[in-house]
Amino acid sequence: MDIYQIKVREFNLIFSEESEYTGKVDDNNIFTNTYIYGDDTIVEVINKIKLAIIDSNKFEYKKFDELYGYLSSDKWNYYSDYKIQEYEKLVNNNNPINDTFYKRINLNNHREFINPNNLVIGYYARNNHNNYKYYINNTYFEELIINNNLLENEYNNPINTYKIYNEDYTNNTINSFIFNINEEEHFKKFNKFNILDSKNTDKNIVDLKSIYEKIHHSKKYIYDNNKLPTKIDLEDNNIFNLKINKLSLQIYSININKNL
Repeated sequence: MDIYQIKVREFNLIFSEESEYTGKVDDNNIFTNTYIYGDDTIVEVINKIKLAIIDSNKFEYKKFDELYGYLSSDKWNYYSDYKIQEYEKLVNNNNPINDTFYKRINLNNHREFINPNNLVIGYYARNNHNNYKYYINNTYFEELIINNNLLENEYNNPINTYKIYNEDYTNNTINSFIFNINEEEHFKKFNKFNILDSKNTDKNIVDLKSIYEKIHHSKKYIYDNNKLPTKIDLEDNNIFNLKINKLSLQIYSININKNL
């Protein structure tokens, strides 16, 4: 089972117990004693990160609803030569990509990545001429937030959707990400996660930590034994008795960025 590490400011959140970790020992390591799984959606990963930040007592945030942020990766090598050529063909009529696009995806004019190539995870941009989808770096993403423009999200993607692609056509799972805390009101508006159950649809009082612990016990059994448990231990938690109707990202409005 992969151990996920999330960089938050100067700290490294390590989603495992300390005894399981074989990486570099660092005073800034925080062991969460919780786990991120490859099939966790981006929504679930962000929720787990927020809970870990609050539990760590290393940050100023004490309440779940006061903490907002997004994921990025300096490992994700999405832009291969093929992807650059595809963009030039489909969007730019086979002409070289202009400097503006290079800056958005962290390439220089020699098609070499500017270090770090920190691409945003969970959001993407579209070209408004032909609807072509492309990923952008966190610098450009922050500009869009400041300018009150926000992009389409893919928060329902599992976190293992994002891979490191090798020249021999193999790939590796990315298990190291950056959580970028963002306190812009416009960003917060687009990132209000609500868990609603069938009885209390006007409330957001759900013990997420307890839910994830119960899910972990079942998933760990599957990983350790390579089979399903005879009974999944979720019944004693009220949220599952009442059934989750939806885990939603509230969208109040979407401003299309006309400059894409």
